Amino acid sequence: METRASRQRTVAIIGEAALFDGDRRLALAEETGRLVVDAGFVLISGGMGGVMDAASRGGLSSERGHPGSVVGVLPVFDPDAGNSRLGLA
Repeated sequence: METRASRQRTVAIIGEAALFDGDRRLALAEETGRLVVDAGFVLISGGMGGVMDAASRGGLSSERGHPGSVVGVLPVFDPDAGNSRLGLA
């Protein structure tokens, strides 16, 4: 039986989906996503653009990043609607 201590730890990042290139929040989200995965957590986001895409990009850029380290909980039924960095949608 799985115990609470054996479950994968997760951190969720949700934020603005519609940001312009160069918005400093994108860089902050990317760095945060990388740090989350570096620390051994699975990153969960809304899976779409903006902050969530930047955090996903950062998570995958981590030395510990792999497709299962970035998960999207999408607001739609189509898993292909999520950003391209999601390992699971």
